[in-house]
Amino acid sequence: RHHDYLGLPAGLDFETKIFVKLDAPHLLRAELSSRRWKPEPIIMSGVTDPYQPAERRFRITRGCLEVLTEFRNPIAIITKNHLVTRDVDLLAELASHGAAVVNVSITSLQVKLQRVMEPRTSIPARRLAAVETLSRAGVPVNVMIAPVVPGLTDHELPAILHAAAAAGARSAGYI
Repeated sequence: RHHDYLGLPAGLDFETKIFVKLDAPHLLRAELSSRRWKPEPIIMSGVTDPYQPAERRFRITRGCLEVLTEFRNPIAIITKNHLVTRDVDLLAELASHGAAVVNVSITSLQVKLQRVMEPRTSIPARRLAAVETLSRAGVPVNVMIAPVVPGLTDHELPAILHAAAAAGARSAGYI
């Protein structure tokens, strides 16, 4: 919706014009420090993956997780990227207080299909490796099988569930 707000058209502008909010950790700290703030879970992200390729360079998600860890504020993450494992130290710290959960989205176990449906995201094996790394560190991990496309990916549900369980996922759901 941010692109709509700025008057940019839908389509490729959504992928090619990226707005980086470098002050996000600072703004988050100010909000959590406010007397008005009542601790409640924060979800990253229902719209944009917090571990998209730009995160490697800008480390904004990492900065926000550092603030959330300091305040022990509950966090839930939804991602399609292995980069989430970079922050396993912070997520494990939050999880030790019952304040973190990571949801890894897996659309298909077929790399060729996944690359067409979700370009610039981690391949299925890397996503499953992320589930395993996080789970071993004590971070509760769920797998989201999304989207399930009838006639294209629906036949993969049993295999994805088996792979997710073997990697240490505590639950799975689908959309």
